[in-house]
Amino acid sequence: MPLPRIGRGTTLTDQAYQAIKNAIITHHLPPNTFLLEEQLAQELGLSRTPVRDALKRLAYERLVVITPNKGAVVSEISAADMQKIAVIREALEPLAAGQAAGGAHEEDLAELAKTLEGQGRAIKDGDYTGYLQLDCDFHRRVAVATGNELLADIITNLNTQVQRFLILARNLPEKAPLAVTEHRIVLDALAAHAAAAAETAMREHLEKVHRRLFDTYAAL
Repeated sequence: MPLPRIGRGTTLTDQAYQAIKNAIITHHLPPNTFLLEEQLAQELGLSRTPVRDALKRLAYERLVVITPNKGAVVSEISAADMQKIAVIREALEPLAAGQAAGGAHEEDLAELAKTLEGQGRAIKDGDYTGYLQLDCDFHRRVAVATGNELLADIITNLNTQVQRFLILARNLPEKAPLAVTEHRIVLDALAAHAAAAAETAMREHLEKVHRRLFDTYAAL
């Protein structure tokens, strides 16, 4: 798939990373696709250096596999991978929500509310790529509110992986509104600084999301 040419803004590496990452998440670059630095650089209008750096970053996030003397390919995904991710998310994210309830500032809550509004608009507009970016952002912002940067990085990476499965499920028009409703319950608990309620709300949300995903894959 032709990638969008890079304009001005953030660093060239960051922009290359985001463009390639979006193509992987949306399956425009499907699993096992060879990623040729020269070709990607031409499509993005860049030199090979920022593309190479972007691929290394994507490899760290397990979206790309780099093999010496062979190059880079888009990583595979499987139901077993989703199961492993679900176990880790259900352990870490409720913990993060509980901690965030005690540490979230008004700015954190305002940004989370803005993210939810954006998700609602994206659903209305049928922009499910935008919706997924905001979905990941919601979970990232909850984790950031804990003040634990390492925890936030881990949770963000896990949510990036989940986006690939959500796109493959092809039922976002039906399921996305459910997730937004569940996010609002999490936000209400955070706004009330109710740690136990926030932890429970996040756990129930994740269990429902994962159950919906597993049910979808079982039916394919």
